[in-house]
Amino acid sequence: LQVMFRNPLAEPWTLGVAGGASLGAFLARLLPLPALGPLTATQLFAALGAAAVLVLIYTVARGRLGLSPSVLLLAGVTISFFSGGLVAIIIYFVSPFDMLAHHRWTVGGLDVTGYRDIMALAPPMLVGLALLASQAREYNHLALGEEMAAGHGVNVNRTHVQTFVGVGLATAACVAMAGPIAFVGMLVPHAVRRLTGHDHRFLLPGTWLVGGVVLAVCDTVARTVLYPTELPVGLVTAALGAPLFLLLLLRGGTSR
Repeated sequence: LQVMFRNPLAEPWTLGVAGGASLGAFLARLLPLPALGPLTATQLFAALGAAAVLVLIYTVARGRLGLSPSVLLLAGVTISFFSGGLVAIIIYFVSPFDMLAHHRWTVGGLDVTGYRDIMALAPPMLVGLALLASQAREYNHLALGEEMAAGHGVNVNRTHVQTFVGVGLATAACVAMAGPIAFVGMLVPHAVRRLTGHDHRFLLPGTWLVGGVVLAVCDTVARTVLYPTELPVGLVTAALGAPLFLLLLLRGGTSR
């Protein structure tokens, strides 16, 4: 997304996926809905909310000349604010317990035990990652600009569509399981880029692996720093991610 939008602050939440998933998860808590197979009602509605937002944003951004990254970005931010507004309105009609439970979900957490939930959400996640990995060479050309990439033989519109679908599938699966966890998607690519360079054939898998390690370390901190009280991992990633991101910006210089 940082390459496609040519924006160093782009991440999956920029598309409004987190807002749609949060709205879906909140609705699941308000309605007496049963689980569907291995998925809880919260996980299912979070995934459906993310998917609905993706379809809506894609419909808005799809023009006669293909997918517009700028319109896609603006539509994602708009939908994110709209979803947050709906959640804020609904909060006035729910019990304090439901409101607290939803707030706990929105900061993210890794409270899944075993592999049942992971296996249920693995298919869309793996398909999404495969789509992104298949475009690694194209991202190297796209980083030089769309016109330059097209001159190198890259089908820019197809790359945009596959990126959009791949990010959407993988992100919806992750959000449905763990909730929206801040700063990992924004911070980790910049840190890994300083180690692997700008070749996306190495940057993409490196980002996925380092992102998992960073999240596991933050979860360990969340479980132990105030033991026996356990913090949501999203609070730890936000508290650590913001100053680290500022440090990267300062060390990288104003030109970067």
